[in-house]
Amino acid sequence: MKIKHDQVDEMYGRMSEACDLERAIESGEITTLDGVLHAVRARSLAISEALSSQGFIGGRRTPSVQQELMQAQHEAGEPDVVLH
Repeated sequence: MKIKHDQVDEMYGRMSEACDLERAIESGEITTLDGVLHAVRARSLAISEALSSQGFIGGRRTPSVQQELMQAQHEAGEPDVVLH
């Protein structure tokens, strides 16, 4: 498999998370499958919140509600409005 340059960060992050889980299991910090599930869910939630707080979803910048409204008005040919 040829690794693309833009995949390296994602692959490194996944490898790091797998290593973290492995260490937690080996050290006894996580002892059950429910513990693994809890750890994975907590990490997923933390990543999701970090992406959301920065305006990113799925690795892409997402427009704000105001930007979406202005774009829709522009496409519909409606005059600009003041947003509060």
